[in-house]
Amino acid sequence: MPKKFQWIDSFRGIAALVVVIFHYHHFYLSDNRKRGEIPSVETFPFAQILEPVYIYGHWAVELFWAISGFVFYHVYLKRKAGILEFVSFRVARLYPLHVATLVFVALLQYVSMQTVGHWQVYGNNDSFHFVLQLLLATNWSSVSHGLSYNGPIWSVSLEVAAYAMFFISLTAIRHSPILISVALVFATWILAAGYPSGTFYLSASIFQCACYFFCGGLTYCLSAITYNRPARFDGLSVTLLILLALIAVINIEGIAGYLACMGIVYFAALLEKHFKHCPKSLLQLGDLSFSVYLVHVPLQITLLLIMDLAFNGDRSFANSIFTLPIYITVTILAASATYKYYELPARKLVRNAFDKFSFPLLNASDSKQS
Repeated sequence: MPKKFQWIDSFRGIAALVVVIFHYHHFYLSDNRKRGEIPSVETFPFAQILEPVYIYGHWAVELFWAISGFVFYHVYLKRKAGILEFVSFRVARLYPLHVATLVFVALLQYVSMQTVGHWQVYGNNDSFHFVLQLLLATNWSSVSHGLSYNGPIWSVSLEVAAYAMFFISLTAIRHSPILISVALVFATWILAAGYPSGTFYLSASIFQCACYFFCGGLTYCLSAITYNRPARFDGLSVTLLILLALIAVINIEGIAGYLACMGIVYFAALLEKHFKHCPKSLLQLGDLSFSVYLVHVPLQITLLLIMDLAFNGDRSFANSIFTLPIYITVTILAASATYKYYELPARKLVRNAFDKFSFPLLNASDSKQS
């Protein structure tokens, strides 16, 4: 198995770009409450090519979750990591950019409400939902009234819960990866399908996310078995993947959605085996995936607020064929600058802070043992 699955990371970048395009409909919103005024996607720019993305692009989020499961299994099945190290890497990876975009959007929404009298894109921008966002607990429970502030963070908050389930289960997974992973997939699928809404104030979405996560982990286990096998096994795998794709196209809902994500992740792992060199542009997009995912909505809110203040709320710009490519280009450029000048340095600072914090704990533990 390779040290790093470059194609898997690249697919994460592609998924982030799919979400960016899927959210193009935000440009038609004159008010966060007027989603009924959004025109048919058939009228969107380049709809002849991108209509499936405009309609089904939200499935890229589920693919995110499955890819995360694959990557976590690859990193942690053979790596001994304590809870402090595990948490420090997750906090350093997620929190700096999340907090920065949250504060930025909160300021934009405040300006929007004070000047034009309505929120942009998402509502529920009150102090309670700000705290939920700050704690990365958005959509964890029935106490949340819906998306707020930088809305896409909802999927990351659910993924944090999946991380916790993974770490708690890690010892058992190491002991019997396939068996325990199948059990976790089955258990979380049952909970996601039948969990009573509002029970214990938890959301069934937590278990849905976890199911996709463990499906990705199970895909890693299967890939580990077949990775060093002869090429004829890959031919059989591709045949099965084609059948799986057909099933997903016919009925993407329910079980087919989980299987489709597993198939895409497994296909990316096959590319790693047969094409060692992933295009540099895709690698860079993979590195930028989290930045792309979190900065595109703040950019949209900024533009919509400018249109409200300077052009009396005009939204005709969304019909232009130039808006989509400019939107994608600006998002990638902003994500690239954010990644280089903020995200990476902030990760390092957080990791260093955790390292300094861990030494007294380790020393105290050593003194007790002695």
